[in-house]
Amino acid sequence: LGFEWVSQIVGGIHLTGGYDAENFSIPLILDEDLAADSRMLGSVDEMRGWLSTESITMNNHGYGVSIESFNESPLADFFNLLSTNYDRAGKNFVSTIEAKDDKYAIFGTQWHPEKCQFEWGLSEDGTPYEATSHSVHAVTTSQHLANTLVSYARQSTHKFKTPAAEQAALFKNYEPFTHSASKPEFEQTYYIHL
Repeated sequence: LGFEWVSQIVGGIHLTGGYDAENFSIPLILDEDLAADSRMLGSVDEMRGWLSTESITMNNHGYGVSIESFNESPLADFFNLLSTNYDRAGKNFVSTIEAKDDKYAIFGTQWHPEKCQFEWGLSEDGTPYEATSHSVHAVTTSQHLANTLVSYARQSTHKFKTPAAEQAALFKNYEPFTHSASKPEFEQTYYIHL
């Protein structure tokens, strides 16, 4: 939902429904020049090759931002459009964005880079519940993106007022809810009451 929220907040646009992109793993259609210069995707040529040729980006959405809506909105002024895709019915959508200005560490994916490492749900017959690649290329890409995000987070000067406040905010203070076979798309969920 983060990608969709950023699109609505920055772009002021309403998302288009009717996408057939649930449980759908596909390669990205990269803008090669922008992706090569990207802070998010640019440092690893081999990874961009995997992203553009292998079905390692797991999509799970019925809403999205069309390329036309992106280009006609403030999103195009603020973000580089690194990749696009088509759903099963041939409807285009924006799949990866990055803030143009280096002072903003804002990145967005309509796909789920985290699922390949953390979601292993099985249907009752033992087959994978979701079309998520767990290949070494998918996991390596996921780790690279996580490391990139963390490297930018480390640059933040924001901090808690006290060590006790920081400790109280950690997710380890919440007990994970482990899902059963009736909801295999998530292994665990943390419910954090704000």
